[in-house]
Amino acid sequence: MANSRRSFLKYCAVVPLGMSLRSMAGSESNFLKVSRKNTTTSSDTVVLSISFIGPLASIVEGDDVTIYAPRLEKHVASAETNTNEVPLEGDADYELSGLPTATGESIKIFPPIPCNGQDPYTEAKRLRNFTVTLKRPDVLQGIRPVDVFLSNRSTVPADARMQTLPTGVRFIYRDVPRNIALRLTGPNNFQFAPSFDLEEQAGTRQYELIFRYRSLRSTDPCHQDATASFKKLLEMFPESGIRSIKFAHNDPSCAMQASQAKFHNTVLRTGGTGDQQRARLLPVIGPGDDCQGTNMGSW
Repeated sequence: MANSRRSFLKYCAVVPLGMSLRSMAGSESNFLKVSRKNTTTSSDTVVLSISFIGPLASIVEGDDVTIYAPRLEKHVASAETNTNEVPLEGDADYELSGLPTATGESIKIFPPIPCNGQDPYTEAKRLRNFTVTLKRPDVLQGIRPVDVFLSNRSTVPADARMQTLPTGVRFIYRDVPRNIALRLTGPNNFQFAPSFDLEEQAGTRQYELIFRYRSLRSTDPCHQDATASFKKLLEMFPESGIRSIKFAHNDPSCAMQASQAKFHNTVLRTGGTGDQQRARLLPVIGPGDDCQGTNMGSW
């Protein structure tokens, strides 16, 4: 995809530790299927998997992807492999270099929910905790599915349709050199070189790098942290049109807490005079075509 082409599609995902997840057949096993199907037989190449787990959103611009993490209390971030890891600081922008540039369109498997919006992403930049920029992958795969009800009303109606959405994303890069040298750089001379020594010693064909953004609370049975985190994502990308969320499979004892945890999109505009002067939601731009337009990239 030419660098001059830009995509305004954002994907939002959220998963705190301890939340109730419903398994989705094949969603986690697709990585191995894609790996085996789309790699060459050369012993000099591997499949590289980079997963982003936690409340994050992604924006594609040309052949680059920027991952946005919202500012959340009592959350910590890290980048890790099976061999080494490093904590990520807030109020920082990181770049992962050394990745190949995709030569074709990115395949999408079970993608997260799209969040409409337009450049220059002012709110996202102002409210971000940190960002990670890297190359667009060969495959985008949603992981860690959860059942939710979403609504453009202040409360989720009883007849809302349940949706199964991924709460994390995995980027898959095919035919990566076995000796690939990745480097994560950031402010204040921050540098981290992900090591795949254990995979190399085992002779495996898959390398894995994980970015985690997680809550310090050990459990979240009533999805309070998940709701608050999702709200922050929508504040960063306010034109999603979503105003309320309810997680399925809640324990009955969570009913009161869940009702208290509902949220409204806080980015409002006022207009008119007298009775017409009232707050209203920032509208979604267009009927969704700003996300899926034919000239808006391949994400």
